[in-house]
Amino acid sequence: QWWSGRQNDAAQEQIAVPEQARPKPKPKPAAQPAKPAAPSAADVPALVAKAQDLAEAGRAPEAVETLQEALRLDPNNYAVMDRLEKLKATARTQIEAAEKLKEAKERWAQEDFEEALRLLYRIPEGHRPANLGRIIADGWYNAGVQRLQALNFREAVEFFNNCLEQNPGDDAAQRARETARRYQNKQTDDAFKAFAASLQIRPMR
Repeated sequence: QWWSGRQNDAAQEQIAVPEQARPKPKPKPAAQPAKPAAPSAADVPALVAKAQDLAEAGRAPEAVETLQEALRLDPNNYAVMDRLEKLKATARTQIEAAEKLKEAKERWAQEDFEEALRLLYRIPEGHRPANLGRIIADGWYNAGVQRLQALNFREAVEFFNNCLEQNPGDDAAQRARETARRYQNKQTDDAFKAFAASLQIRPMR
């Protein structure tokens, strides 16, 4: 009886497993998000519309890439082919304009204003910065200042005239032009030297 009682106690101990010791059920795996559908010819109209928006925003190179993607999805879409060829021409012109403006900025930083002006005048119509007239006026002003300080009064007058054609209200250019005219037939003096030294080169704005 004693041994039988111990067996019963042991069986009860085995049955009474603590809650925290019991194996927990494995969590169900989270549902995987559905994979997006692969691009197809059905996406072409949206890509064409996106390319149009990019082109109108002056971002022709990006528009070309978008149409190229559309053409990969629908290689026989002749309407997209025609749009792409036209946009490529626009993109080339836009890239050319950006390169000329970049080079003009570099020349400006080197104070080679005449070369900077030559590049600015060659930026294609339709791709010029909105403030190009002001930039050109400042370029002529700077070139005029260089000529005035070098005592080349004839060219200084010419360059200040060019500046004033672009920006007639430029008071500083008017004063500099009058000074250059005055000293064309007159010996320079301390007043001229002080005036010439006060002139500042303008940054490209």
